[in-house]
Amino acid sequence: LDDLRHVAPPFMCQFVGDNEFNLTVGIDRDFGCVQHSANDGSPPYLMATMSSKAASDRREMTFLVGDTVTPIDVRYRLPFDVIVKIVAGFVSSGTRSDNVTWEEFVPSG
Repeated sequence: LDDLRHVAPPFMCQFVGDNEFNLTVGIDRDFGCVQHSANDGSPPYLMATMSSKAASDRREMTFLVGDTVTPIDVRYRLPFDVIVKIVAGFVSSGTRSDNVTWEEFVPSG
């Protein structure tokens, strides 16, 4: 994951579990976001958050998904070291991390 921090522009990648769940991870230099959902794309879509208020002037962050710039609300912004722990736990156990709060995300549109 550390090598991916230096890829520009910020992007999303996916970790697929054997337990029918996956993590979609947005990666930027020092922060990112994490979504937990079923492999088949069915809801709920759970976004990791550490607090209801992010310490930032920005209202959203953007990540490249395919060839599309995708905005993500800044309340889902996580420090990179937290993202590493969430991914490591998912890869080793297949479960969601208890170190963050998971909030249901309802896609617009």
